[in-house]
Amino acid sequence: LSFENSLSARSLARWEALLNAGFLVDILQNERLVSHFHPIWDLKSQTLFAHECLIRGQDAQGNLVSPGRLFSTAAQTEMTFNLDRQARQTALKTASTLEASTKLFINFVPTAIYDPVFCLESTVALARQLGIAPAQIVFEVIETEEVEDWKHLDEILLFYRKAGFLIALDDVGSGYSSLNRLVQVRPDIIKVDIAIVRGIDRDSIKQSVFRALMQICRESGIKLLAEGIETPSELAYVRDEGADLAQGFLWGPPVPELALNSFGEHSRRVGP
Repeated sequence: LSFENSLSARSLARWEALLNAGFLVDILQNERLVSHFHPIWDLKSQTLFAHECLIRGQDAQGNLVSPGRLFSTAAQTEMTFNLDRQARQTALKTASTLEASTKLFINFVPTAIYDPVFCLESTVALARQLGIAPAQIVFEVIETEEVEDWKHLDEILLFYRKAGFLIALDDVGSGYSSLNRLVQVRPDIIKVDIAIVRGIDRDSIKQSVFRALMQICRESGIKLLAEGIETPSELAYVRDEGADLAQGFLWGPPVPELALNSFGEHSRRVGP
């Protein structure tokens, strides 16, 4: 396969992706992104600490479109910036309906932001317009393994921090690279990778990794969130080891309405 043919094939694949992206264009043009919520609990007080805002799409018939399909299509068609920005704006509009004491975790893809000031100004302006206190919002950095320009990411996070927002880092503990990201980002909150939390009450190696992360957090003033809790035994272990926060299907899946369940409503395991 010659270089010219390779370029032609790549171009053809891109055009095919664009033709298949009509549903995404329709969703963005008609602003049909919706928010689902997943509770995050404060383990010390056993009270609601935050909701993670998880974006879904709605097609013209009202059917839900998964975030995986939305973002994979956006990546293939160079629309990640448009999707990421509208997702953040949808989440902020949702945040304006929450109680002032409840925080909201909003995911963002750092590689979608090419100019921190230009791209994020509208996000900060919208938060002010809606009367949302910056301390109420936690921007969760996802897909950092694709970040090549760490200086660029530092500029994004500096912009958010100057505006008063908090920063969380996703999937910590999944490998050496995630520890490197922890050093680079220096977040306010880390979310321990689901692979570490799953079955942690029965796995001594996972327990060692968790304790090491817990020690880093204690020494650095970082809150640790155990993500992916599915069983009371997993919850008991991370709580006994000093985790600050917890999230998982033990309290049910993400739902379109704000969670009304209490911390103690986890008598049975709820699968994904």
